[in-house]
Amino acid sequence: MAIKCPKCHNDNPDSAKFCGECGTQLGPVKDISVTKTLKTPKLSKTILHYKILEKIGEGEMGVV
Repeated sequence: MAIKCPKCHNDNPDSAKFCGECGTQLGPVKDISVTKTLKTPKLSKTILHYKILEKIGEGEMGVV
């Protein structure tokens, strides 16, 4: 018996976990592990002050 894709309605073999046509997951999702999202601590109020003296370089990633 073939498994029909819920997205593109393609017929797939019983052993398929993903649709051969569109890649949609077939059947129930059993092997998903869930992790807890951790909250980041609040940053301190310290502010550093710098004075720009001159441009010393420039490239694709930015200006130094």
